[in-house]
Amino acid sequence: MRVNPGWRARLTAWQWYEIATAEIATVGPNYNPGAALNGGSKRNRVDAWNGIAVVDSSVYMAGVGGHADYGGNEGYGCNLAAEAPVWVMLNQPTPDAQIALNASHYADGRPTSSHTYYALHGDWKRKKIFRMGTGVTYGNGNWSFANVDAFDIAARDWDRASQWPSVPEQPSYGNAQVQHPDTGDIYVVGNTRLWRFSQSEGAWLQLAAIPQNGTAAYGRATVVDSRRNRLVVLGNAYRTPVGILIYDLLNNRWDDSAFMTGADASKVGSYLGNCGHHNLAIDKYIIKTDNAGEVLTVDPNNYSVGRLTTIGGDSIPAAVNRVWGKFAAIPALGGYVYQPSGVDKLWFLAGPN
Repeated sequence: MRVNPGWRARLTAWQWYEIATAEIATVGPNYNPGAALNGGSKRNRVDAWNGIAVVDSSVYMAGVGGHADYGGNEGYGCNLAAEAPVWVMLNQPTPDAQIALNASHYADGRPTSSHTYYALHGDWKRKKIFRMGTGVTYGNGNWSFANVDAFDIAARDWDRASQWPSVPEQPSYGNAQVQHPDTGDIYVVGNTRLWRFSQSEGAWLQLAAIPQNGTAAYGRATVVDSRRNRLVVLGNAYRTPVGILIYDLLNNRWDDSAFMTGADASKVGSYLGNCGHHNLAIDKYIIKTDNAGEVLTVDPNNYSVGRLTTIGGDSIPAAVNRVWGKFAAIPALGGYVYQPSGVDKLWFLAGPN
């Protein structure tokens, strides 16, 4: 259901707006969880290759951090339907005495913090935030696991460990993941093939093997084109600089023969960590790069790359450690929410009115 708080009603199409009250740096535990064991900083809840997820008119983070960057596994929410949205900490992190390094879960059964890359997704039916695999868990190495964990928004805590089936094939951290905007199903590129997590059934389905292997989709912006029933990976490590991968949702088939064109095509195809969405109103794939307020477009008919003209984007800070999942569609407000770093406020990009 569409909501229209006063701050949103004042925006014109493709205008950037800084939500001055939504400052994540001022919210959180009064200490750095795990810092005595392995170091860490609260700004790394966003900076350390992490992302955000959306349910209804709110944006969330949960279990963000990882490596030696941040050990807390608490959840956060920000209701953008409010006139003055603010980040709120939803629960306390696992106590230091129960934090385990290089593990999928801490001693209290809650999941470790980890880099999330593209792995946070909102389940608007169950009102949960899912994390599909752990990329670089909290610890002193690059430990990754296939466990799937869900943060329950109403309960303000994580579901029990192993309640949800793990990704059947261990995904490489940073490989493409994308959620279908209509069904809520989540598509995950594994090491060899594509997998689909059904939102309605809570189960995995094995799909077609990806050309070459899953690293072809590492760090590439990916969109679901529901109008043409396809998933598009906007980049291909084996067809650089501007190759793409197209997955046919109806026929379970990949095609790696297409290429992007245009002066900015390499910014889409070769840059790692971009984030993309299909905007049906203008029928373009829109791509957020880590360059201030820059937004690129890809025409789904011929894959030509252009630039979206926005208002007020020059003052947006560049994304720290690239965008990944920091740029999320929020249909309830008709636009996109963006968290550039752990010391910046939330920004909103208004879509067509």
